Amino acid sequence: MSKINQTDIDRLIELVGGRGNIATVSHCITRLRFVLNQPANARPKEIEQLPMVKGCFTNAGQFQVVIGTNVGDYYQALIASTGQAQVDKEQVKKPPGRI
Repeated sequence: MSKINQTDIDRLIELVGGRGNIATVSHCITRLRFVLNQPANARPKEIEQLPMVKGCFTNAGQFQVVIGTNVGDYYQALIASTGQAQVDKEQVKKPPGRI
């Protein structure tokens, strides 16, 4: 596991709107993929200032944060910090309660 700065993880959680705003989170090869309860609460310009973030954008209802190939390490730290259950790509497509 690469060296993960817990302060950066905590700040990322805050900047996506806090633990309560994260409906689900998963990852692909290079990105964290969030489904947010209130997407407008995310602060992309500030997220992009975090040292591990290479960019962020919204696509197909997901707020995606580009980390790089060590995204899995950041994902593990993120779910440990939020108490989120690990989910697969299909589960992350829509927040709970949405059709």
